[in-house]
Amino acid sequence: ELARRAELFYNKLNSFIGSLQGVGNQLDKAKDSYEKAFSQLYSGRGNLIKQAAEFKDLGVMVQKELPEELVEKAKLELVDDVPKSLESN
Repeated sequence: ELARRAELFYNKLNSFIGSLQGVGNQLDKAKDSYEKAFSQLYSGRGNLIKQAAEFKDLGVMVQKELPEELVEKAKLELVDDVPKSLESN
């Protein structure tokens, strides 16, 4: 009886561990997708934050400012995008 119960317990535990690993893999994928989507806000020359700031500079009225940390991140991305050969000009 003890061996049978131990076998059932072991199999259930093994199945649970497999399920938990599957959840972890899905969380990793979700985090990667989130980070990719979020980076589109501030990465690259045509990033969404930069475009929104340009509209504001052109006089578009805004009711609420964009989060400052994202605006700064977008500015840093643009500085990092400048080729080294152009930085000294």
